[in-house]
Amino acid sequence: MDKLAFQAAADDVESESITASVSPFDKLTVLVGDHNAGALRSLVESLKLLGVQHVSTAGNGEEAIALMKRIAPDMVICEYQMPVMTGIELTRRLRTDPLRPARHIPILMTGSVCDEKRLFEARDAGINEFLLKPPSIKSLFEHLIIVVKGEREFVAAPSYNGPDRRRGRRRVYSGEERRAARRAAGLETETAGRIPDPATD
Repeated sequence: MDKLAFQAAADDVESESITASVSPFDKLTVLVGDHNAGALRSLVESLKLLGVQHVSTAGNGEEAIALMKRIAPDMVICEYQMPVMTGIELTRRLRTDPLRPARHIPILMTGSVCDEKRLFEARDAGINEFLLKPPSIKSLFEHLIIVVKGEREFVAAPSYNGPDRRRGRRRVYSGEERRAARRAAGLETETAGRIPDPATD
């Protein structure tokens, strides 16, 4: 993982230096895993539109692991139910291998279903964010911004490895007020799955 490229992207996002011709993602290398060729092609095209110039692809988790021996991606985007090795299995493999340099790599998981069971499973495996398929350009952009800013610390514990599942101390909201507050804070969008927060859920 190129820490300098990732920090440059984070700095651009923080300074809001985002224009039609300059992307905060142009120096990042992203590995995308999805068994659906059409969905994979669409996601790659969307990443290119957002300025990601270096994209590698894999059809399942095992292919992704093999690719990561040859390249050093700054981010992994993987599908929840890939065959051979699912997105959940890939996430656990990366998060629990102490010898793997990519243990701390940001992971954005995609899926056509984002019910509570899958969201909890993905969160507890160690992903950073969950993105509902097919994502709009706006939703993909929002999630990339959240991942690049990396505001949650990495936790390494016997029972869990990944970004801190608590998103900080917040006043407790309920119903529509709570959802509106999450959207205002960039933690939930109309088209995205919201990662459950142990501090409030």
